[in-house]
Formats: sequence, C-alpha cells, structure tokens
Amino acid sequence: MSWNEAAAIPLVYSTVYGALVESGKLPFNPSPEEKNTRSVLILGGSSGTGNVAIQLAKKMGLRVVTSCSGRNVDFVKSQGADEVRFSSVIRSYRGV
Repeated sequence: MSWNEAAAIPLVYSTVYGALVESGKLPFNPSPEEKNTRSVLILGGSSGTGNVAIQLAKKMGLRVVTSCSGRNVDFVKSQGADEVRFSSVIRSYRGV
C-alpha cells in the first residue's frame, strides 16, 4: 500500500461515520438493550466505502442489509452483512 492509499483510509471512515451517525442519527455506542434493534440499508456493500460501512454498522450493533452483485455475496457476508439484496429487488421498494 502506498502512502497516498494509506492516507485515504481515514477519509473513508469519516464518510461512513458521517452518514451513519451524523446524518442517520444512529447511536455510535448503543446500550446493550439497543443493539440489534435497528437495521440499516447499505447500497453497494462490496464497494470500498460500502464494505467499511458494513463493518462500522456491525460494530455499532446494527442489523445490516446490503446490495451487491451475485458474485460479491460471499464477500459482503464475510464483512458482516446479515442480509443481501440484489439491486433489482431494492428498486422495487418505494421510499428506500
């Protein structure tokens, strides 16, 4: 990994934190009673930001639903995704 690549890692975590905690209003450190009571949908779970979002969401005690292509299902599940939906299924939901 180059220095430039390494320098980009904090930016990814900052982006994900901002989306989940600041914009999403989800507790970063929930109480034991709150863990696994909320779900989050992460679009593009196999992307660079998406797989970090899965990991951070699981650390925050969230149930993770994500989208990806069929070839990446095992990868996103290995990152902690609880459920995988394909883009065609997610498009059928309104208000997501």
